[in-house]
Amino acid sequence: MNRKKIFSKLMVCLLLVACVVSGPTYNATATPYTVISSYNQVRTRYINTIYPNVKIYTAEDLDLSELVITYWFVVDNDYDDFEQFFCDYAHMSGPYQNKNITSKVHGFFQDVTRPRPDGKPQTVYTHIVNIYFDDSAGTLKAGSTLELKTRIAAPDWSTFDQYNDPSFNPTATTYTVGDDVIVYYMGTPLN
Repeated sequence: MNRKKIFSKLMVCLLLVACVVSGPTYNATATPYTVISSYNQVRTRYINTIYPNVKIYTAEDLDLSELVITYWFVVDNDYDDFEQFFCDYAHMSGPYQNKNITSKVHGFFQDVTRPRPDGKPQTVYTHIVNIYFDDSAGTLKAGSTLELKTRIAAPDWSTFDQYNDPSFNPTATTYTVGDDVIVYYMGTPLN
């Protein structure tokens, strides 16, 4: 077994131990090789800007051009245009890289109906923002972390009620493993 594989397996073991020791804040599943955590920087109920922060740790290489992060929210006001997306910070760090990729991050909004676990259609008008990366963003190397700090705002800067947003976690004050924010790699969910 080569050093890279040994290092990757060691990092996975250490990460899993950290998740178990950390207790109840790690309350959702993650793949054995990738851990997704998120929180909202501002947790005020009524706000004109949503602040989703996402951190991804991986024990295997991930081509960022194949990665999509999906944040669900409810539109609380009527307006004609889609929301605005801003990436304030995007950085890859780890033993093999230290790279700022803020300018390579984009958001694409869609109207959707979120399926409920019981199979009934969601009754609220929901939107998602798919956060994606330029082809030139590169690869998140095994053993590295990607951290994103983003913002979503209505075109007229009207107010959102975050408490009805499916991806909003009002209790997380720091990065917390969960499935509120969904991360897809090559079309397959990682959490």
